[in-house]
Amino acid sequence: LPILGSGAPDFEYTFCEEFDGDDTMGDIDLLTLADMAGFLAPPQDTGDFTITYHETSIEAQNDANAITDAIYTATDGDVLFIRIENTATGCVRDLSSVTFTIESRPLVNGASAITLCADDPGINGIPDQDTATFDLTQQNDAITGGAPGISVVYYLSEEDAIAMQNPIATPEMYVNISDPQTIYARAINSASECESTDVISFDIMVEPLPF
Repeated sequence: LPILGSGAPDFEYTFCEEFDGDDTMGDIDLLTLADMAGFLAPPQDTGDFTITYHETSIEAQNDANAITDAIYTATDGDVLFIRIENTATGCVRDLSSVTFTIESRPLVNGASAITLCADDPGINGIPDQDTATFDLTQQNDAITGGAPGISVVYYLSEEDAIAMQNPIATPEMYVNISDPQTIYARAINSASECESTDVISFDIMVEPLPF
């Protein structure tokens, strides 16, 4: 028989909602769900099993009316019944279920540009007029609306923000690399780790010092 992972037979799977501000529904990829939720104990490979999902336990036991769509739209609290068959032996586990919990994504607001005076005194009294040290975190409240438990992650490019990779390591002491420069940000729910769907941007600009 397939050996089930921890949490069996009543698995729980938590994921982020599809849209900001509505934590009642979201889409699940049933082709990858078994790996993401750990239905099978290692070192078993899900590729060695036929895994189907059903709306009732009787259907799972009888291998009837399996959900055929790869993407399943779940609502908070939905339960699916799981049938796992060893493809080589035909041995079946059909007494498992998975309950979905959907966490909300934070909403984000736009933020105004930040303008600072150049902070480098330069050489021979001629300052470097193009760089300053910015505290990007001063935008947190504007972006999150001051909502509790919501943090902000800042990025140098929209591509990184969309992929959620290469965040700015020290946003409270960020030195710009061009003038002006566009900064990108996403909000994140600190408890659920769900990120905002939307990416917002704002400019940082440096004003010259007199010399």
